[in-house]
Amino acid sequence: MFWKKASDWANIAPNCPSAVRFGVAASKGFEKLVIIPNDPNSHEFLTKVERLSSEACERDLSPAQFEEIASDLDTTVAKFGREQRRAIEDSIGKVYEGLRDILKSLEGAIASSEQLEAETEVSTSRLLSLQKAKNFDEVVDGLKTEIASLNNAVSRHRSDAQLIRKIASNHVEDLRTKLKVAEKAVKTDPLTKLGNRNAFDLQLAFAISRAAEGEAYCLAIVDIDKFKSINDTFGHLCGDSALVEIAKQLSQTFALAGTTVVRVGGDEFAVLYKGSLLQLEAKLERVNSIMAKSPMAHNDSHFTLHASFGCIQLAAGHTPDTAFAQADQVMYENKRQNRQAA
Repeated sequence: MFWKKASDWANIAPNCPSAVRFGVAASKGFEKLVIIPNDPNSHEFLTKVERLSSEACERDLSPAQFEEIASDLDTTVAKFGREQRRAIEDSIGKVYEGLRDILKSLEGAIASSEQLEAETEVSTSRLLSLQKAKNFDEVVDGLKTEIASLNNAVSRHRSDAQLIRKIASNHVEDLRTKLKVAEKAVKTDPLTKLGNRNAFDLQLAFAISRAAEGEAYCLAIVDIDKFKSINDTFGHLCGDSALVEIAKQLSQTFALAGTTVVRVGGDEFAVLYKGSLLQLEAKLERVNSIMAKSPMAHNDSHFTLHASFGCIQLAAGHTPDTAFAQADQVMYENKRQNRQAA
């Protein structure tokens, strides 16, 4: 290689003391340089130095000629050193920019991790101190150390963040489940497990909009006959059983797509039915027929459940409230007639 020891230069040109002097001078000059493999500037520099070293080893070289070659070597080395130093400084600047980008990208993570924040601050201080480094090797080693330190800190933080995300995800899923349960509870009658009025109005409004476009939808209000007498005679627990029984019969009879059964309140139920008025009335009569064949038992007594109902065809002019009021009015008229018939 061109940066040979003095003894190596003596072996190359034993009869040329100037070559030894040249070799010693070159060796000292090269200690301050950074030669980058496959770098065009480095290649050009090496080629020129090899040429100068060959010229310096000529046997009949005069002292003046040697001094000229040595001066040319000094100029070449100094120029290359300046160019490489600028290139190195540019590279260091780009590395600093990259590290600043990394630190900036970690701001969100820093906010959630005091440990990572502290490590990053210390690392930043050490990076700034590298500006006082005596040589390029110190800068490179320092950068490598800080990059490794930051990577380790980020890896630990990522593991912590993954654990936090997992715990948070579990909490969110638990809250989501509880929310669904709460939402269902808000829309569900706790006794009969049917929907309640809260769940029904939106579906009724949708059915009215479809009826306005020509589809057949009907609404029925169903009320248990003599329910107060059942409560007074057999007690409220028996009355609750009666509500559960009629809810079961309504659900089984209207277990069809497009049909909704809810408990409006007290002993009153509502049925939203997709179909004709005659079909709806026939199904409600069937509910009464089934309950008539299966009397309810309480202690040693038996009683038969019967319901009055009012059915209307939904139309474009209805709102949920007016539809309820109209069906309710029909139901009370039928209940009055049932009492008179009894």
